[in-house]
Amino acid sequence: MLRRPPRSTLFPYTTLFRSNPVKPANHKPTIEWATPESPVNTKPGKTVSLEALIKDQDNDKIKAEWSINNQVKKQEQEKPPYPTKIKYEYKADKPGQYTAKLTLNDGKTSTSHTWTINTGNTPPVITAKPAGNIHLKTGQYTTIKYKAWDPEKEKVTLTLT
Repeated sequence: MLRRPPRSTLFPYTTLFRSNPVKPANHKPTIEWATPESPVNTKPGKTVSLEALIKDQDNDKIKAEWSINNQVKKQEQEKPPYPTKIKYEYKADKPGQYTAKLTLNDGKTSTSHTWTINTGNTPPVITAKPAGNIHLKTGQYTTIKYKAWDPEKEKVTLTLT
């Protein structure tokens, strides 16, 4: 808005001035790169390291929020100078698909990056003694000692034929 000050006898000329200075536009914080590439395939119990290089063109403070399946796991405040590398480590204990998300907010705008983490089922482990093929004659008996377990601690069903 432009205002004109009152005329005075000391200052007969008119001066125009702007009462509301123009504020520069805010820029979104950016994720320059994120690693590893999505989807991330791993085994249950293994740690996945998620990393990103972030920056804010306006040098605003950035709130970085890491979430897994929409549950916030870690929040951190980042300050200039930028770019800054940030990291989060996640360990999925059970088989399934997880969504990891990094959200950056500079107090005015936000941006995000998403990873899909797939943790497959690890097959059960079986050991037997004696190992290998056993050949028996009709009416002959033998003893086989075995152990079977599942790395994810699930129930194992064993069938001998």
